[in-house]
Amino acid sequence: MQIREADSSHQRAMLLVREPRPNLITDLVIEAVGQGGPSRLAMFFDEDPATGQPPLTSPRDLSFVLLDPAGLKVFIEGTSVSTGVRDTSIRLGIPGLDPEGDRIDTTVYGDLSQPGPFPVGTKDYTRAAVFTVPALTETFSDLTVAEFSLASATRTNVSVDVVIRD
Repeated sequence: MQIREADSSHQRAMLLVREPRPNLITDLVIEAVGQGGPSRLAMFFDEDPATGQPPLTSPRDLSFVLLDPAGLKVFIEGTSVSTGVRDTSIRLGIPGLDPEGDRIDTTVYGDLSQPGPFPVGTKDYTRAAVFTVPALTETFSDLTVAEFSLASATRTNVSVDVVIRD
């Protein structure tokens, strides 16, 4: 997550809040929370930062009337640099029922144009798994070919090399 710049040159991350499944007629609550400390995030309905924009109050009730199938866009920026990896979160819940139905943990970085090290440290990837996903030819049913207007009943995916790091 990027920290707020004084000249508003930073970008905000977008969070898309969709209707709950199953479809409930209830409000939702969205909240910026810290992990053992204060939250380092501010939420906005405006994507582009500008001087004088007030952040949304946290916690913020979201009326189910605002949540359509396309979702409600909430934009997030950092307010202070993280002191640890994933030390601040946005959580989404149902008031009075479940305060944390969903949660996103994030790290707020300082000015990345400046040399580090950053206070969040680094992650040393000591183990890695390397493997190849082989090429695969799939044959689709006549119904699938018709439904998706496929040019052919078969499709071949190329092989892919994969590296998984822990």
